[in-house]
Amino acid sequence: MSERGDIRETYTKTGLVRYRVEIQHGELNKYQLIKGDDPYVIRQKALAKMAQWDEMWAKRLEREQRVEEIADNRALAAERTKEAQEALAAVKGVLDHTLHVDDTVDWEALKNYSDFPEPQPKKRQPPRKPDPPSIPPEPQRSDPDFTVQLGLLDEVFQSRRVNKEQQAQARFRLAQKRWQEARKSAIASYNQQVRSYNSTIQKLKADHAAALKAWEERRAEYFRKRDEGNSIIDAKKAKYLTGDPEAVFDYCDMVLSNSQYPDYFPESYQIDYNPENRLLVVDYQLPSPDSIPRL
Repeated sequence: MSERGDIRETYTKTGLVRYRVEIQHGELNKYQLIKGDDPYVIRQKALAKMAQWDEMWAKRLEREQRVEEIADNRALAAERTKEAQEALAAVKGVLDHTLHVDDTVDWEALKNYSDFPEPQPKKRQPPRKPDPPSIPPEPQRSDPDFTVQLGLLDEVFQSRRVNKEQQAQARFRLAQKRWQEARKSAIASYNQQVRSYNSTIQKLKADHAAALKAWEERRAEYFRKRDEGNSIIDAKKAKYLTGDPEAVFDYCDMVLSNSQYPDYFPESYQIDYNPENRLLVVDYQLPSPDSIPRL
């Protein structure tokens, strides 16, 4: 995968601020130093070149995988021969190929039109609303537990009957007291659950509102920076069209950076521009003979 260093600030001999960033792809043995007078433009150029290298590396891996899948030696030799012939043909046709390519810089391609990548915060699932308390029916004096069962002796001895009636009445009062206490406790517990539920709902609403507000602020800041960066690209284009030396330098650097070469080309170069005679000097590193396929 392509790697990018930090954008560093430098100064020219005349004191102008310049920026540079190093990018490289270890597997492709590629290295490039991208320079310019605006860090946003430098970053966009670096990302574009890194994407190009990553695509190039993916195609190479695809070719190698295809070769590995070929079990027959003759087919393998034919596949490698074809690759070598294509590589040699690419070397011989580099100059001819670029004559048929429009190297005009697409300024719009340098701009960022992507949407805000962070999704909008979703509302959290509220807890289940508490169920009303389940309270058994209130005890009644006529319930079987409190009904007096009288026998023959109870009819004869009035004191026995009265005692049984008093005991039944006492049981009824105790049961009624316990029922009232249980009912009171159940209602109090339910009311507490309702208050806790309402408090949780209010907190969820407040948290979501705060998260949504923070998200909208980050989204607005993202679009502000995005539009600001795109304005920088427009300003760079306008400066180039008026012949500004720095803009011309950056434009030529972008052309060389966007040029397509075989994947074993180092793509390392240095350029210098003289605005007085409008002369551009390019020092481009070519691949060594050992890196060019010959088999």
